[in-house]
Amino acid sequence: GSCGWLLPSSPDEGPFADASRGEAGESVSMVAVAGMSVPVAEYATYGTPELAHNAVKALGPRDKAVLLANHGILAGAADLMNAFNIIEEVEYCSKIIASRAIGTPVVLSEDEMEVMLERFKSYGQRKKRS
Repeated sequence: GSCGWLLPSSPDEGPFADASRGEAGESVSMVAVAGMSVPVAEYATYGTPELAHNAVKALGPRDKAVLLANHGILAGAADLMNAFNIIEEVEYCSKIIASRAIGTPVVLSEDEMEVMLERFKSYGQRKKRS
């Protein structure tokens, strides 16, 4: 099977990786594609096995992305298109979190995020099987 992992260079989630702060599911769409939160992996020099080990260690069983401390985001999915979608949603949530400088955003409760995860299992149009 195919698999897609992306490590883009993006200014949106970089400050959160630099501050070693994870991101909570601030949007319904992020919960659907990336999970309830994005963990932060401990810092290690780029290109080293230690950085890869730290990324894997930080990823939980339901996580699809990880912030690499002082580097950026790493996201994985069944294919590159879905990995890119995860990154877009995390970047969107990064902007929501950054908006806290001008006010307090509404954060979904963990219970509500669980409801959203369940509902997204049947969300949208489905291909009819013949």
